[in-house]
Amino acid sequence: QTVLTGTYAIYRFTLTNTGNVKETYLYSITNLDDADYVYGYFDYMGAGIELNYAELNPGESEDFVLYVRDPVAGNYTVKVVIFSSSRPSVNKTVYVKTEFVGGEYLDNGTAFICYSCEGCTAALNNNTRSLVVLDRNIVDVSDVCINDPENMSNKIFDCEGHEIVGVGTEDSAAVFVNGKENVTLRNCVIRGFDQGILVNNSILMNISNNTIRENFYGIYGYGLNESRIDSNRISYNDMSGVHLNNSHENILTNNSVCYNDRVAEG
Repeated sequence: QTVLTGTYAIYRFTLTNTGNVKETYLYSITNLDDADYVYGYFDYMGAGIELNYAELNPGESEDFVLYVRDPVAGNYTVKVVIFSSSRPSVNKTVYVKTEFVGGEYLDNGTAFICYSCEGCTAALNNNTRSLVVLDRNIVDVSDVCINDPENMSNKIFDCEGHEIVGVGTEDSAAVFVNGKENVTLRNCVIRGFDQGILVNNSILMNISNNTIRENFYGIYGYGLNESRIDSNRISYNDMSGVHLNNSHENILTNNSVCYNDRVAEG
């Protein structure tokens, strides 16, 4: 992987017992290039329970998870050996190579990959790519996370299922768009804001497949026109799930809007 300095490269490998007897597997990690932080564990049943061993019957599988981080740009290799506790000759060795680079976001050739509010905002302001992808959760946001990048028109912001989580501060928002056109916001989980998504005086927006919950307002639009709000799950917001004011010719389809103080206004 190539990731930004100071962030985590996260690797997940699947171990399968291909033998005909039950095995207990252990692991060893060798930090060959002295990366600042290296940590691994077996993820018990995929439930996030960290174990230093895996007991597998024939045909059973378990994931091994490895985290690598370093604040200095460069290439770092970690050696991981997974082996049977009773038969050490039954083993698998993997060399994990990570490149850490400086900057606010990465360019993978087709999209910008971002990790933070500041990095995503900067990536959306760069016209080299039209697609910006959030690579991991952003938490403890106290203000506006994606704060109306100047060049956000004709862009797609795709969270790929990751969360943007606020702390309930007044006038906060996960995404703020003002005076833009043809912006797509999709696949985000947004909670804990004054307004989950705040849009002013914009047209041809596409807000789709998001989970927006536990905010004051879910989606708040003023002067939002000729836009689509489609296939979102909007619930448990203190006021309206969707609030549209002075907004016209919008299409709302296939949304699940429930358990808000008010379902929709506009």
